[in-house]
Amino acid sequence: MNTLLVTLVVVLISIASVEAQVNPINKRQELKEERKEKLESVKETRKDFKAQVEEKKRESRGDLKEKKTEFKEAVQGRKDGFKAEVMEKRAAMQDKLKTQKDDLKKRLNVIKDTKKKAIVERIDNKLTELNTKRVDHFGDVLEKLEGVIGRVNTKAIELEGKGKDISAVESSLTEAKNLVNSARDLIITQSAKTYTLTISSESGLKKDVGVVRQALQDDLKKINDAVKAAHNEVRKAITLLGGVAVKNNINQNSQ
Repeated sequence: MNTLLVTLVVVLISIASVEAQVNPINKRQELKEERKEKLESVKETRKDFKAQVEEKKRESRGDLKEKKTEFKEAVQGRKDGFKAEVMEKRAAMQDKLKTQKDDLKKRLNVIKDTKKKAIVERIDNKLTELNTKRVDHFGDVLEKLEGVIGRVNTKAIELEGKGKDISAVESSLTEAKNLVNSARDLIITQSAKTYTLTISSESGLKKDVGVVRQALQDDLKKINDAVKAAHNEVRKAITLLGGVAVKNNINQNSQ
């Protein structure tokens, strides 16, 4: 009996010893498998995140390209529409000019001095030429300003794609475009205007010419002021864009 009891105790002790040796091995294996699973999970998560980032980048590039295209098409549409309207106004003005020149010749009959008649006719022609040249000049300036607006807009969109706040730049560009459009409206109106010399008498000839010349100068000054306002707003947009670009460079250098 005692021998049997001793044998059982020895067996139990042996089993306990074996379990004590096996359990640490099993636990280490379980921990190893657990770490491996976690690592695989992290890798998979990173892979999914990277795929999502790439997809967002592709979508962002697509949006940026679409915005640039829309802006260019809008600019071209306004430019073509403006030129068409100016040409239409000028074509309609030609008939009016011919009628006015015929009327001027009749009114010049009150002037006996042939040299003075010739001078008045030259002044009449020069007023028309000056109006046409200044209108063309202002139109060219606005076209260049709109080109600058386009380049600023393109750069702003690129910075927006990098997560930068361009709201101030966009606001300034919108105001600049509105001012350009307002100036163009004045040009379209001006392109249809004619300036008629009213000849009251030979003695009042200088005064009559001066009144019409001043009227032309006043109208051209309105356009000049409008173009200048658009120019100043474009400069403001450039300055604002520069501030955003500088912040972007600082952030990149600090990373």
